[in-house]
Amino acid sequence: MTGAFTGCQAVISQDNPLVLFFHCSAHCVNLVAEYTSESSVLVRDSLQLVNEIDVIYKRSVKYRNMFDIAANAYNSPSSLKPICPTRWLCRVQSVSAVLDQYAAVLSSLQEISMEASGEMATKAAALLDRFSDGKAVIGLKISRMVFGLLEELN
Repeated sequence: MTGAFTGCQAVISQDNPLVLFFHCSAHCVNLVAEYTSESSVLVRDSLQLVNEIDVIYKRSVKYRNMFDIAANAYNSPSSLKPICPTRWLCRVQSVSAVLDQYAAVLSSLQEISMEASGEMATKAAALLDRFSDGKAVIGLKISRMVFGLLEELN
């Protein structure tokens, strides 16, 4: 879009040389969200944990079913949202889904760590340990608050 020779900016500037170029405000807010999350280790690590949960549940239907059973036991909706790698402001839904179903996430991770073997058991145990720590919850709540405000601004 911003290419000086072949992008939209160049094509429009040929027809209208007085037109000023500026970034899309939604893109600017997205960049602010990205830099904000990278500047805080707590927020960055918490978002990575949410991404790792999604990887585990997508890897196997069996593990996804373990989460669904745990979600039903805790009367929570059984849907976790994946984190979009490029649209930072869509992460509010992913973070909220994990926070709203926190007990089901912990329960299913515990079950996976006991029933799985090898790498998956190790990953599930490590995630369970990290999510049992209060830092993950604080990081997710901060993320939801900051990204929620930026999403409204957007």
